[in-house]
Amino acid sequence: MKPWNPEKYLAYAELHSQAIVDLVRRVGIETPRAVVDLGCGPGNSTEFAATRWPDAEFTGVDLSKEMLEKGQAKHPNWHWVLAGIDEFHSAEPFDVMISCAALQWLHHHERLLPQLWGLVREGGALAAQMPANQESPLHRAVFRTAESERWSTLTGQSRAELNFQPPAEYFSILGPLASRLDVWETIYYHEMASLDDLLDWAKTTVMRPFFDKIPDAAKQADFVADVRSACVDAYPATNRGTILYVQKRLFFIAYKNT
Repeated sequence: MKPWNPEKYLAYAELHSQAIVDLVRRVGIETPRAVVDLGCGPGNSTEFAATRWPDAEFTGVDLSKEMLEKGQAKHPNWHWVLAGIDEFHSAEPFDVMISCAALQWLHHHERLLPQLWGLVREGGALAAQMPANQESPLHRAVFRTAESERWSTLTGQSRAELNFQPPAEYFSILGPLASRLDVWETIYYHEMASLDDLLDWAKTTVMRPFFDKIPDAAKQADFVADVRSACVDAYPATNRGTILYVQKRLFFIAYKNT
């Protein structure tokens, strides 16, 4: 993928923050010594975890050099590791492992999660949240546009880069490993100034794999315009002149012999 833009990502932090808070607050580990944030981005999710566990030692792991540089500049005392989640290794296990809106970029969770489980200390927890919004009007519009006659030769296979699994999949994978497993979904209602703001945010999330296949900015703008046309009727203005973006997220917390 092309480099991540930390400023663009953080401009829409409110679309990510409540789900991070909801995950971290629900983890039933009170005094962890070591916490790792997988796919930490610029460290905004790690900051929420540090608010919950101020005495813990924190490690942030991300594949984006730009994102890690942003986080390290703000928190130089934390550990920052440039690595993909699926290639991350540690000599010492962690009491809490969290991942916020990152696992959807990776496939084969049936192999990945047991691998990560091996890095969780006895009495610890593996906790994650990720988008489960593939049926939203925005997502359906992106997928339909990408598979249309105009765009399919460039972007038709890009949808496969996003991995959306049902809750039952995580019961199947983690159930045999965990002493306790919590899996749930939450729906969030985000008020946004306009559909164009929503599409601007989508460029940094669901549209990323599609944009990677589109060669120049003018064509990317054309793609966004087609997506807009495909979903504009699904996002009517409220009586406040805004729009509502309905976002569903999937959560799980697996405990190791607690």
